[in-house]
Amino acid sequence: SDKARFVQDGFDLDLAYVTPTVIAMSLPALGAEAGFRNPMSEVRRFFDTYHRDRYLIFNLCEERSYDPALFDGRVERVPVRDHTPPRLDQLLDLAERAGAFMDASPAHCLAVHCKGGKVPIRTAPICARTSICALMHRGLFTILIRLAIRSPPGARAFTHT
Repeated sequence: SDKARFVQDGFDLDLAYVTPTVIAMSLPALGAEAGFRNPMSEVRRFFDTYHRDRYLIFNLCEERSYDPALFDGRVERVPVRDHTPPRLDQLLDLAERAGAFMDASPAHCLAVHCKGGKVPIRTAPICARTSICALMHRGLFTILIRLAIRSPPGARAFTHT
């Protein structure tokens, strides 16, 4: 596979730094699912090792949730349907919440995941504010370009539910 993985210091995770303080990763999982997704305990160990007490995880997976206590309550869930980009209202809400967290300290680290690890392509733009200047400042403008270019065929960015 050509997926970016974080392989160092004994870690082998489906996880990539988008910027030095923004991480895209696949779902942290328990049980049998941990065999082909990121094992929950290893994801926790990763954050304890590199970003102890300075991280926030956004779970964008609609069909999977887990107890935020596994990460000391530093998980926020925004259910986005699998294989689709977030709705505009979700994107704006996430950008506001993520921006507030990141602005609180330059040492903060934000992680975003959906189920299958397609975050860098589809949903990482939520890690920045809604303004183009902030997106460029955080290095995520290119992610927006990828989102526009590589959305799955037939995906609709704006859906009415």
